[in-house]
Amino acid sequence: HLYLTHDFQVEPNSIVIDAGVAEGNFALSVVDKAKKLYLIECDTDWMQALKLTFAPWKDKVVFVEKYMSDTTSDTTISIDSLVIPESDENYFIKMDIEGFEQKALSGMKHLIISGSPVKIAVCTYHHLNDFKEIEKIIKSSGFTWNVSNGYVLFFQPGEEPSFRKVLIRAEKR
Repeated sequence: HLYLTHDFQVEPNSIVIDAGVAEGNFALSVVDKAKKLYLIECDTDWMQALKLTFAPWKDKVVFVEKYMSDTTSDTTISIDSLVIPESDENYFIKMDIEGFEQKALSGMKHLIISGSPVKIAVCTYHHLNDFKEIEKIIKSSGFTWNVSNGYVLFFQPGEEPSFRKVLIRAEKR
């Protein structure tokens, strides 16, 4: 996935939320730009390696071993419970959370209406209708946005393979 492009970058000193960190490639690529970096990963196998990988940046990296969602509980966390928006901060959110992107977007209402500059790179291929549903959320929230080029051929057990759009990049200033 190409989360960033020449024209769509993490601003220096941004608050970055990487939801669905996996091995941490995206987070590693932006850690030096970030003022604070939240690593959201529910897979305990990844978390141990991430803590070792990001040890040099321990003062600005926060590890959250939960699922990103629209609510906060023992196993889930919402973006609105993670950060208190401040108008002088830039926020960048990357979401690749295996089909829970719509729930996570619903869990950032305070950030969306805060007036803070927000950029989002959100995956749109995990479920058949994800692109359409996520597009509706992005449009209704007042973001300017574009779609990644091309398609991915997605295979899901029990479903016919289908070509799907991969990513929406959105921005609200």
